[in-house]
Amino acid sequence: MANRSKKSTPDALDRTSEFFSVGPPLHAVKPGYVRRAADDLLYQTLVAGNYAHVIAPDRTGKSSLIAATSARLQNNGFKVAVLNLRQIGERDGGSDAGRWYYSIAYRLLRQLRLKVDLQTWWQDNSILSNRQRLVEFYVDVILQNIQERIVVFVDDIQFIAGLPFNEHILASVRAAHNARTTEPEFSRLGFALIGECDPGDFKLDSTMSPFDI
Repeated sequence: MANRSKKSTPDALDRTSEFFSVGPPLHAVKPGYVRRAADDLLYQTLVAGNYAHVIAPDRTGKSSLIAATSARLQNNGFKVAVLNLRQIGERDGGSDAGRWYYSIAYRLLRQLRLKVDLQTWWQDNSILSNRQRLVEFYVDVILQNIQERIVVFVDDIQFIAGLPFNEHILASVRAAHNARTTEPEFSRLGFALIGECDPGDFKLDSTMSPFDI
């Protein structure tokens, strides 16, 4: 009796294509997502209120790690924002420091779905330096309007390594973390920096570098 090969049905092919993913980030809710040790380590670090950074080569699953961790955090009551510095630089930032800082604040508002007149607030605080204004924005706008704990993922940090003001952008993360000692509200705000570069590329003073937290 001849053996007959079983043909794949369209439904079976559809299920296979849903399980496997090549190239784009794989979200945690997809059936093919495999949780790694890094998933649990990053999640536990952020839930504990600690700063985190993930440095790894291209195409090693960093975007999938962000997506999976974001989903877990949101499922447990956190508010989450993901800032992609490459997108900000290519669309809004250029080489102008003021536009960079404003774009970061603007995207945080959109990600966290806050209805705030950013342009007026930004102008009212123009006496501050860009770094000070961003830190003040965290506490005066973000933390005042959101009562839950917040985690901000800052992705593609290697994109700003060559900018003359890159140390000030990263220093705002360090300043927000250090502010926890005097302003307890900052304890509700956490950061995770994600990228492909060596932290030494930024040549930051140890008192300003988030990598030294």
